[in-house]
Parts: sequence; C-alpha cells; structure tokens
Amino acid sequence: MFDIDWFLTPEFQRVFDYVFASPDTIEAVRMFGVLNSGTNETATPGGSGTVWPLPIWPVDFSTTFDALEALTSHGLTPYIVLSFFPAAVSDNPTTLPTSFTNWQRLVQQFFTELSADPRFSESISEWWFDVWNEPNVTTFWKDDFEAYLDLYRATSQAVTDAGVIDIQLSGPTIAYFPHKHPNAGAPLMERFLRFLSDEPEVKCDFISFHGKGSTGDTEPNLRRIVNAAKEIADMALFIDQERFNGISIINNESDMRLGFNTPYEPRMTEQFPAWLSAVSIAYDALSQQYSANNIRFLAASDNANQQLIQESFGGRRSILTRTSRSPTDLFKIPAYNYYELLRLLGNRHGTFVRGSEYYFPKTDLFHALTSADTHLGLLFTVYPDVITHQPSSWEIEYTLTDIPWQTVNLAQFQIDRYHSNAYTAAGRSLSHPSPTPAEARRIRKLQELSVSRPIQRGVELTAGRLDATLTLDPFTTVLYWITPVIPDTPATPAWIETTVENENVIVQWEPNREPFFYSYEVYAVEDGKPAKRLTPVPLRAAIWVDTVPPSRFRRYGIRAVSASGIKSEMITTDLVSV
Repeated sequence: MFDIDWFLTPEFQRVFDYVFASPDTIEAVRMFGVLNSGTNETATPGGSGTVWPLPIWPVDFSTTFDALEALTSHGLTPYIVLSFFPAAVSDNPTTLPTSFTNWQRLVQQFFTELSADPRFSESISEWWFDVWNEPNVTTFWKDDFEAYLDLYRATSQAVTDAGVIDIQLSGPTIAYFPHKHPNAGAPLMERFLRFLSDEPEVKCDFISFHGKGSTGDTEPNLRRIVNAAKEIADMALFIDQERFNGISIINNESDMRLGFNTPYEPRMTEQFPAWLSAVSIAYDALSQQYSANNIRFLAASDNANQQLIQESFGGRRSILTRTSRSPTDLFKIPAYNYYELLRLLGNRHGTFVRGSEYYFPKTDLFHALTSADTHLGLLFTVYPDVITHQPSSWEIEYTLTDIPWQTVNLAQFQIDRYHSNAYTAAGRSLSHPSPTPAEARRIRKLQELSVSRPIQRGVELTAGRLDATLTLDPFTTVLYWITPVIPDTPATPAWIETTVENENVIVQWEPNREPFFYSYEVYAVEDGKPAKRLTPVPLRAAIWVDTVPPSRFRRYGIRAVSASGIKSEMITTDLVSV
C-alpha cells in the first residue's frame, strides 16, 4: 500500500473488514508514508506531511499511530518502509539531507515512542521494517546508491540507539532491473551485500528487493523473478556465508508487471491468482533447495492500492474493486481468492515419490503438497512459460498415499474463468459500468472462493490411498482440501454487526477458526416464513453484503458448517431497517 494515511479512510476500513473476515489469509501489509504522514498521497511521494514540519517543532506521530492501530486492530502485521523525509529533515521527501542528525533523531524517536505505546509494544518484534524504497529509481531517491548506503548505516545506528534490538530491519529494497538496465539490480545488490559483510555492526535481518515478471509491455515471465531470488542467495553465500546463513530473502513486489496505476486486464482475471500461486510454490521450492543454509524465500504482491480504484474492474493493482456506486461498496476480484486458499494449506511438506519431472521448473505445472495434523492441502496451478512453452491444458492422474484417516471429506476449490471469478460474472471488460442491484447480487454470489463440484463427505479410503483425476487449463488454480470425518460442531457465530450503507446491509461476525470449518450460511429470517438462504456454498468469509434488500425490514440468521456437514446453532440479528 502506497501511503499509510489512507488506512483511516472509509474505503480502507472496509478492505480491513474483508481481510479480518478471512483469518490466516493476509498476514502483513507493507506501507509508505509512516514518517511523513498527514497528507494522502496516491502513487508518488510529493508532500512532507505533518509529522515534523520544522526542526524547532515537536515530532507528532499521532496520525501514523492511529493508522497503525487501524491495521493491527484487524489482526494485521505492519510492514513499515522507513522512507520519505518530512520537511524538518529535508526540503524534498526524496532528496538526501545535508546531515543525518535530524533523520536519526526522527527514526530514534519513532522507535522509542512505538516501543512505549501499549497498542504496539508487545508485538513490534514481529513487524517488518525496510530502509527506504527503490533507491535506484529517481521517483523515490534523488541521489546515488553510495548515498543510500550512508542512509542505511545512519538508520541502523538510530535503531540501535533507540534500544529496539529485536526488530527486523532490511534493505536495499531495490527494483531488480535486468542486467542491461542502467540501474541493474545485481550490481547494486552485490554492493549492498559487501557493505554488510565489511561492516558487521550494521543491522540487517533480511534482504528485500522488487522483482517483477515484466519491466515493460512484454508478457510476465515467472522464471525471471525466480532466477533473481536465486542470484541474490548465491551472491550472499559467496560473499559472506557466515553472515547470511539463515537469512530471509523477500521479494515484496513480485507482481506480474510494472505500473500499478496503469490498467492491465490480467490483474482482474484468473491469471493473477495463478501468478500468485505459482510464485508462492516456486519460492517455497527455493527455500527447500537452500535449506542447508536455512535461507527462506518469501514473495508478496503490491496489490492493496484501493485509493487508485475509481471504477469497477478498472485493471489497477488491487484485490477489491468498486461497484462504482461508492468507494466502500466493493467486489472481490479473483486474486482475493488466492489468499483464501492459503488458509487451507498445511504447515508441513509432503514427499514426491515419483512424477516430480512433471512439475516446475521442468514444466509449467506448479504443485505444493502440504499437510497438517487436521487436514491436507494440495495446491496445483498452471502458469504458462511465455518464452519456452505454448499454453496447454494438463490431464493429471494423481495418487496420494499414507493418508492417516480412513474416512475423509474432499473439497476441490477452484479459480478459473468460471469459478471464483467476479470478473467473468461482470462480463469480462475493464471499467465495467455500475451494476444494477440484481447484477450486483449475482456478482457477489460468484465472487467467493468456490468448489468445482459439491464437497464429497464420508469418502472411504483403502489403505490410506486416494486416486484423483483433474484437468487444468492455463491459469487454472486448484486446491484439494482433505479433512477427516469428525463429529465436532463448529462454534456458533458471534458478534454480529449490521450496517446500512447505500441501501445495502453489511453483515459482519466473528470468524470461525476451527481447522474443520467449511462454510457459513446466511439467511433472511421472516416471521411465519421459511428462512431463505442468501449466500453461496461455500461462503468462507465472515462478512456478507445484502444488496438492496427487497424488504424494508430484515432479520438475518447465520450459522457455521463443518467439512463433515455438522452445523452450528443459528444466531439471528436484531431487525434491520433499510
């Protein structure tokens, strides 16, 4: 997300509501503008904010801290970019000051106050901090890379002086341009790694960079960002294996292409979740490849820029789009459902007995086999290599063995052109006109993460073996979710809140966190009439928007359903006047 000030606006509060409703999907949100907050900036750093206008004035982090609370109160972890100077430090937010004295004072006071604030003091050791953003791009940094190293050194010293040794600090967060580019990523990364090796007292807990699938108008090439991460790991181990053993390498803008404010249709389609899934699987494979050095690879996407969204399905980088009627009346795009899949994965790897030659990096088929004590999550996606392969479909015969349960439930969640796809439901065109209430109701039912067929319950296995056949077209993502049949009843939904906006009723409740939770059911409840279900099956998120209800008065009933089909008690709302 570009500017932290937006977190206090109604549209971002609604984004946070959606994320809160789907626990264990999105963990952290990266943001700019923390040290120069006070003015909303859309896509470029242009203002100095209100944190510290003059050196003789006191520093005021109240807006920054209020915005951080908006984030953390929804269960999200801040990933803070220490960047952009307030006026008391420099005349321009991206121009290096003549002295680091005020910058170090600002950084030190930020961490001192953050550590003392009871809202944050117990959790900041889990936060992430970058020193600046893309110091090889003139939009964000007006000096050379050696000047950036001076800034990094000064920032590290300020953090140490503040006494917060447990925080996670990183750099250089460069744009990893190709080797022929004037500001190519590899030479700058090598310079940064040698800087850290030569000055071991400088704090750096992880390495960050921005590697995208395309830096121009060409089709995204996933192997490009995999090779970039691998190149960085190899450089680090060659330069100083002792220092860089156990470090994390994070590509925190691993998007399909540059230009988050430039419309690009694949961001709206099933291609985006396929890209995110493929990147996750490829980086997880790198973590296994470099496990001897305990190097961990992570990838994130620059897709929370809700402030850019002016129309439905406009093609800018986001995970929610507007219905065009209000900035808080939102649809999920297919990429949102990628994050819903993450909560279905396990925390351990399975083992490929045979057939690994059919998977990436040897082909365009990506697969992660994960397990937990409570479930199995098998993730597949097809992301065509635009350089070496022609897009093609896959017919897969798959055998899973050593399943620890005799009777299981099997759900096949799917994101493709027709499943989990609001863009298709809206007609597959950029800048879709504002939908009618009837259209909006239909789109909302089709925007949710869906299954390709109804969940199969009570499937008997022989000797812990499951045989399956699936067809995957290009940019299709599938997750097989296998759970044991158990009689446990899910918790009854609690804390129901209803809000009326734009003639819609937004119903929110406390999300279920049981590993066997499958779906919610939301009903319209009227005296003397059978309850009418309003929501699709499954509904994984603890939020529902009832679009322009036909009746002036509504009462809602909500219950949770387990993978085994066990239903909780239904809880009802008070009568809502629309």
